[in-house]
Amino acid sequence: MTKNALSIMRWAALFYMFFGYWQLSNQVIFHNYWAYIKDTAEKVTSGHLIQNIHVDQASPMLLMGTAVAFIIVMEVFFRRTLKQWGFVSGGGGLNVDENLPFFFTGLKLKDADWLLQEHNNLFENYGIQTISEEVASTLDLVGTPKKAITGVPFYMILANPLYQRDFQYVSCDVPDRNELIKDDDDDDENDCEQSDLVSILLNMAYIPEEVVKQFRFEAGFYKTFKPLMEAYNDKRSSMEGSTNPMKTLSSGRSPAKRPTSFSEAVDKKN
Repeated sequence: MTKNALSIMRWAALFYMFFGYWQLSNQVIFHNYWAYIKDTAEKVTSGHLIQNIHVDQASPMLLMGTAVAFIIVMEVFFRRTLKQWGFVSGGGGLNVDENLPFFFTGLKLKDADWLLQEHNNLFENYGIQTISEEVASTLDLVGTPKKAITGVPFYMILANPLYQRDFQYVSCDVPDRNELIKDDDDDDENDCEQSDLVSILLNMAYIPEEVVKQFRFEAGFYKTFKPLMEAYNDKRSSMEGSTNPMKTLSSGRSPAKRPTSFSEAVDKKN
């Protein structure tokens, strides 16, 4: 990918030079050029034509653009000849790729479990599906990576510990999570609502507008949110003439029982 990007970027310099020349040589802007037209159907002449090229403030851009174009053409079509004549230095290949593994084979077990448990919490308790069944089943097969992804592997706000701290969010992979979350009522069953509210608001795009309009954020909202999602899914399924049961996407086993590699996990699954 890096080699392809470098091979394409050389054309960016060429485009930049000629586009810059076209801008800086605009006759209307820099030379106050204008022309009368007899009626509205007649095209307005710009005076910005090839035959009007002359030395002005844009000439350096044209000169450099022509030089870049010449170099690219010579390198693409006559590289072998130029190398024989000694005009090209170096013969080794450019090795800049990092040999990165497939995303799921480089994912750490704790990161895969974090995403699965976050998804399962929203799906089981609120009916919100943030990842597909295919991704969930793939995450369930993640083993010990040979070359692990460091840092935050997901483009998810709550995957970043700094944002977790700022939102005072307790992740679903924390043992006895409900014991760490305290609210201002005596109902111990709704303690997780405080952190779940953060996740729901950040994943509002996954919630149908019809459900959002009916929902009210108040104590005990976890009891009413999922029924609203189920009613919406039933309504949608009846309109489409198909069944759309809500399935729980959970790993079903602890990380310690996971396969040691992704390929081993796939072989066992097949």
